[in-house]
Amino acid sequence: MQQMNASKVQESRKVFIRVRGPEPLVSLSKISPGIGPLVVASPQPNVVIADVAPGQIEKLLRSEETEIFEDFRFGLFPGQDSWWERQEGVVPFGSNAWSSKTQADVLARIRAPEAWAISRGQGVTIAIVDTGVAGDSGFLPSPLSVSPTFATAWADKMGHGTMCASIAAASTARGARYEGVAPDATLLSARTTMMATDVYNIYTYLLTKKRDGAFPGGLVISNSFGHYVCAPPDFPEGHPYVDLVRQAVREGIHFVFAAGNNHAAGLCGYPATDSGPNTIWATNSIDEVISVGTVNWNDSNREEGEHANSSRGPGDWSTRGDKPDVVAPTYGDVRWGDDYRVMEWWGTSGAAPQVAGLAALLLAVAPALTPAQLMQLIRGSAEKIDGEAACVGAGMIDCKAALGLM
Repeated sequence: MQQMNASKVQESRKVFIRVRGPEPLVSLSKISPGIGPLVVASPQPNVVIADVAPGQIEKLLRSEETEIFEDFRFGLFPGQDSWWERQEGVVPFGSNAWSSKTQADVLARIRAPEAWAISRGQGVTIAIVDTGVAGDSGFLPSPLSVSPTFATAWADKMGHGTMCASIAAASTARGARYEGVAPDATLLSARTTMMATDVYNIYTYLLTKKRDGAFPGGLVISNSFGHYVCAPPDFPEGHPYVDLVRQAVREGIHFVFAAGNNHAAGLCGYPATDSGPNTIWATNSIDEVISVGTVNWNDSNREEGEHANSSRGPGDWSTRGDKPDVVAPTYGDVRWGDDYRVMEWWGTSGAAPQVAGLAALLLAVAPALTPAQLMQLIRGSAEKIDGEAACVGAGMIDCKAALGLM
């Protein structure tokens, strides 16, 4: 198994340690006395999260009983500061194709309102793992939260998590301007630092609660973050974070990931019309999760403009080579923090919670659906649109058609 080098551990200090043997804490204390603080990462009892001093790392790396894996930070989108400076929510004077569009127009395009006669997501929990959710938002459906690092998950200094929550599960009956895809679903805010150890702890909590029967109607975890690079991230596929996602899927948790916003001007600079190269990385690309790209009001991500940033497949770690799985449209007026903003696009960040909402609509009708069955329904009902599979996957999500396959 590939391990990170000593210099990286010294930079990050907090690491994942996989320990061979039945008593990891005892083994670690013998290998490197004074290491800590230590947290055994159940449901992977041989994994420990620890703060490691530079003087201790060499002992751990030399030991045949331990493997060391880095902590790392996920990104929400490339060039975050400069991107937001251009997206202040002020629509330039003129007849932009997106300037009069709203979240309601986007939901109409994916036929969510047509599906609500059958299902509105009732009984299903959607966990938004993100920057938090603004606590004074009128659309909040329930006070569920989990946040290992922060005192409260019902705060959002950036606004990004509130956008994702609104798209997935906002309700006009509770004061929102627009409905979300699954307006009767239960919303769980999981505010995170975007460090892998923190997200790992959130997933651990949610998996443990599921084992205790906390989500009888089903749990969907929406993840609008990823790796904003133009080459594969340098951590192995056997990293404990990746293993935990796969374990959670095996135990019936449904994961939706943004494909990423790497392709064109936002980061890698590839031509908008190109269908490659691959820029969907790591866990966001594994077969077990639903990876979501985005398209514009013309159902395209191959025209000049922000939507051309939508990452291309076939997926770094996909053995089937079929990522993204589907796409969803993103443009117009949408909740951002404690206000609404009109934007040319919401990125794949705004596409992923649409699919999480669709998953909730389906699970509300059939809570016993496995992650593989759910993915098959979403991919199999997608509307075919122009573009190669590496750009648009199986096509545009279609809520009404997906429920029609039940």
